[in-house]
Amino acid sequence: MKRKIGVWIAVCLCLVLVLAMPAFARAGGAGGGGGYRGGGGYGGGYHSYYRPYGYGMMAPMLLGPRLWGGLGIAAGAVVVAGGAAAVFVPFFSLLYRKNKLKKQIQAQAAEDPLWDYDALVLRAKETFFAVQQCWTQRDMAIGEPYLSRQRAGLFAVDLAGMRERGERNVLEQIRLKRMLPWKMQAASSSGPAAVWFLVQASMVDYTVAEMTGQVVSGSSHPQSFTEYWLFIQEDGRWVLDDIRQKKDKHQLPFPVYTGNLSQR
Repeated sequence: MKRKIGVWIAVCLCLVLVLAMPAFARAGGAGGGGGYRGGGGYGGGYHSYYRPYGYGMMAPMLLGPRLWGGLGIAAGAVVVAGGAAAVFVPFFSLLYRKNKLKKQIQAQAAEDPLWDYDALVLRAKETFFAVQQCWTQRDMAIGEPYLSRQRAGLFAVDLAGMRERGERNVLEQIRLKRMLPWKMQAASSSGPAAVWFLVQASMVDYTVAEMTGQVVSGSSHPQSFTEYWLFIQEDGRWVLDDIRQKKDKHQLPFPVYTGNLSQR
């Protein structure tokens, strides 16, 4: 009988805690327990548990270890559920958005072949690697076919500045982990056709002084990052027009991806 009571209490507690969890959990976003918060310590003394003619505060003591074991199982289940939510909620949100955008892009492709989904994603991936090579080699000829006129102008100014300072930005071990359409906009009187891509990648990124070879900034270890790249149609092709960081989320016209990216 005592065992059944302990199990029922554990189940009820588990249900209450799980239902109270936010729908979109994230690492460190839930809880905030600050360590063990139960019981209130031993300061109350033994007499505070004594209630004649009834269980009162004696109930936990009478139920014994089975109750605490059940509560431990419930707490463990909540922790596991929270961890699973932190992983699977962003994953399924990502999958939903991918399918949604793919359908929207395919619908546009019926009127404009430049919207072909596979060709568009391939173009975006090629652009990613071309831009890295353009930047680290300080050679606009590599990146110019993939950049809008506005972006090419900004790149040229930045690369010229690096040459004047005698610096080179070294990019190595470049790994593109995700290049996914995130938001699209058909051409209209207010602007050209455009697609924002979610970009998740990792690379070694540091700057050296050419004369001495000394590292000026950056790290020799691969670092993971999340960015958003804007592609527009210009002169009959898709070109890169803007790059935004994840921290710029308040300036972006869409919700940012909340999932984590392992630094591998």
